[in-house]
Amino acid sequence: MPPVQTFITWSEAMAYVDRAHARHQYDGLLSQLHAGRATATDTRRFFQLGNFLNIT
Repeated sequence: MPPVQTFITWSEAMAYVDRAHARHQYDGLLSQLHAGRATATDTRRFFQLGNFLNIT
């Protein structure tokens, strides 16, 4: 049986990091929106991140 490849490419790793960072920002902005402390810029960024993460 051939060995299982456990390595990913640099671009795959960076895409994962980008998505994880975007999700962290999205969750933070969501809590700001729920608390009523979000600015217009926060709201715009929230929707941009949602589009990036394919969250509907």
